[in-house]
Amino acid sequence: MKVSIIVVSRNAKNTIRKCLNSIISQTYPDIEVVVVDSSDDGTEKIIEEYARNSKFPFKIIRQEPKGVGAARNEGLRNATGDIITGVDTDCYIPPDFVEKIVAAFNSDKVMGVQARHVVKSSANSFFSRLVMLYEDIMLKRDRRIYDTADIGILAMRREFCDEVGGFDEDMAVGEDAVYWRRLWKIKKQFERRGFVFPLADTYRVEEKQAQTFREYWKKCMWYGKAFANPKYLFDLKNILRLLGSFYLSVLPISILLGFIVRPDFVLLFITPLLMGLSYMIYLSFSKRIYTWLLMLLPLVLYYKGLFTFLGFLQEMMTKFQKGEGKCSEMLR
Repeated sequence: MKVSIIVVSRNAKNTIRKCLNSIISQTYPDIEVVVVDSSDDGTEKIIEEYARNSKFPFKIIRQEPKGVGAARNEGLRNATGDIITGVDTDCYIPPDFVEKIVAAFNSDKVMGVQARHVVKSSANSFFSRLVMLYEDIMLKRDRRIYDTADIGILAMRREFCDEVGGFDEDMAVGEDAVYWRRLWKIKKQFERRGFVFPLADTYRVEEKQAQTFREYWKKCMWYGKAFANPKYLFDLKNILRLLGSFYLSVLPISILLGFIVRPDFVLLFITPLLMGLSYMIYLSFSKRIYTWLLMLLPLVLYYKGLFTFLGFLQEMMTKFQKGEGKCSEMLR
């Protein structure tokens, strides 16, 4: 079976070489590499260099920056393989990744193959280590490769991929979450019809880069914008996340007003925070993570909640202003 590997790149000159090295080192012979690139930092020259020297055919598609969803859809449209998979520019795969993925498609009943997604960090800065610690505790993942690493569908048959459809190009952020929500829903429908999605004995590695205080702030603001889109928000987990971000962003003011107006209410205000921190400590111990940095996690929790909610408010204000403009035009 022919395998299409889709790579979406946007100004990734610091990580693209490791990604492409892992792809061109694959032991499976029948692979095409589809790269959709919107870079202006020299990444495109690196991709062309690899395309010239690769044993696998490359399709390089230059696209104006339209968002990740539009780039992924362009990659899907240009992929001609029987099996579709993807590798992000901050990820890499072992040499036998595709070989083991294809081996798992050992029956017509196999519509997709799952594999482990492992997260590592090349960042040594104090702030980056703190962020990684928070994410390792709160997300279903581990830096080591073992059964509790995050598992997802990393390869699909063409027909299943077509059934799931493409990414929402109107969503600037959160389009991947909406896509995967739809994919898992369709997966259940296929499973009721007797199709299966086995786990392959392989993995994909995401390598986190160093993040400064300002970069992570911008990232939190960016992800906060997704909550302003009903397609993303209308999920119980995301509603709870938004409520949690709101709670954390107003917590200092609530405590201050509590001390001024009703001091006996202060404990009520901080009870959800104490419950959340207790849960984080429980998760860290269950994952055998013991470090004094755990004492600083409340700061990361507040930082993330505050800027996520501010990103949500910023996007809501933008939508409101655009709506006002449309109303003004209609009144004229």
